[in-house]
Amino acid sequence: MRLYRALLHLYPASFRAEYGDEMAAIFAERRRDAGGVLSAAVLWLETLADIAANALRAHGDLLRQDLAYAARTMRRAPGFAATAVALGALGIGATTAAFSITDHILFRPLPFRDPDRLVRLWQDQGGYGHTELSPANYRDWKRMSRSFEAMGAFGGQASNLAGEGEPERVEGQWLTFEVFDILGVRPVLGRLFGPEDGAPGAAGALVLSYGLWQARYGGEEARAAFLERLLGKLRAEPGVSASGAVFGLPLTGMSFSSSFRESGTPPDLSEPSAQLRVASREYFATMGIPVVRGRGFTADDRLGAPMAILVSESAARKFFPRGDALGQRLRFGARPTETRIEGEVVGVVGDVRDEELAAGPTPEFYGSLEQAPTDQFQVVVRGAGSGEAVAAGARAAVREIDPELAVSNLSTLDQIVRRSVSRPRFMVRLLLLFAAMALVLCAVGIYGVVAYAVSQRTREIGIRMALGADRAAVRRLVLDEGVRLAAAGVGIGLAGAFALTRLLRGFLFEIGPGDPLTHASVALLLGAVALAACVIPARRASRVDPMRALRAE
Repeated sequence: MRLYRALLHLYPASFRAEYGDEMAAIFAERRRDAGGVLSAAVLWLETLADIAANALRAHGDLLRQDLAYAARTMRRAPGFAATAVALGALGIGATTAAFSITDHILFRPLPFRDPDRLVRLWQDQGGYGHTELSPANYRDWKRMSRSFEAMGAFGGQASNLAGEGEPERVEGQWLTFEVFDILGVRPVLGRLFGPEDGAPGAAGALVLSYGLWQARYGGEEARAAFLERLLGKLRAEPGVSASGAVFGLPLTGMSFSSSFRESGTPPDLSEPSAQLRVASREYFATMGIPVVRGRGFTADDRLGAPMAILVSESAARKFFPRGDALGQRLRFGARPTETRIEGEVVGVVGDVRDEELAAGPTPEFYGSLEQAPTDQFQVVVRGAGSGEAVAAGARAAVREIDPELAVSNLSTLDQIVRRSVSRPRFMVRLLLLFAAMALVLCAVGIYGVVAYAVSQRTREIGIRMALGADRAAVRRLVLDEGVRLAAAGVGIGLAGAFALTRLLRGFLFEIGPGDPLTHASVALLLGAVALAACVIPARRASRVDPMRALRAE
């Protein structure tokens, strides 16, 4: 019998409560009447078939009854039904959107083989943070490693691709042959690197990405254009008022730090470090960076002349707090792998935000690009026309100097700023999406609560109107109660907002998390939404027929 009672749980609970004992008694009686083993087996087969068919039918009947009851309820109270449906739809939509975004950002595995077993190793050298790993150290790590199944090395390298069609700048990676196998990458055509490609004297080997292979095939090393000639050509273009060049344009992630010390002192691993850029003399005027003290770079700061160095205001305050930055002789680059620049500080320039807008200015030093030339730099142009016109002129000027010199990443400063804040902007937009959903839920919830309260007070409203209350008074009654409810919610929300907005500090720029104007604007918006949500129930209450309301009770 315990098995039979367990099978009865296939029926709905309400069905079991009404018929379960009776069905169990009937089965017990039939079980006693079944004399032999064969009869008992036939009984159990018939019982199983009966329960399987009837349990499904019982669930279907119960579902139809529930749906019919829900339909009747919705017809009697359409406002309440619409509120419930809207809340359910918004809740399901918000949950689905949140899960989809969270799954894509946090949980979806990387497109590599065994991504949970991949780790990245860095070299940390006393106070310098993460530094590049030398080839000798990599070989030693690989030889002595006992914890890793395989180890490979890689590094970024951008190059010009020319030869056929328009030259372009392409991003690349140099890497050891093990990297592709570690990542589980297989070629569509051809082969990947092998041990023989890294042997001394081996011919060079390249592996193209699928996207580059689809776009074009082939390439040769492009020639660099003399800096001064390029800038002169750009300044001669119509609508161009200034042009300059820099290695490490702010907000692009293209800068590097270097240790420094006073000239004539021996190297020391405890030396301070700062951001180091090299810029042309016209760069600061083009970008609107003022020279605060001393002078900027001039035509006399040329190759072979004593090196001139500029320092930002924040660097001057941090490293020379007594205000004696001018005249200091500094040497950059204590380690063999660092760029070595040595010279005299001749000026202090304004601060710029290097990494992100929300962060404070980064202490920086500038060397003269004419005195420390590099084959990688960014050109900045200040023009009076549109960005497209200035870009077209820049391409023409470069093509006139060297037809095979690639021009890449043409962007206005506004575009660079937008890209630098793309991640926090995405997070803010995501928060705004959820805030909008919360606002709609708030409006629908207030409407539902006030509408339900009005339906419960129909008799009271009828009595008030029978005693002489006009429709305006009834509307004020309902609106007053709704506004008091909303005001209490807004007050509690503001208190919570002041306590929790500190968590949003990383997404804010030049505005504090406790900004009173923002909080006041949001409070007014929520109050207006709450008031709008109370209007419909208030109008409905003012149209109540007193006699019908009294008869309904």
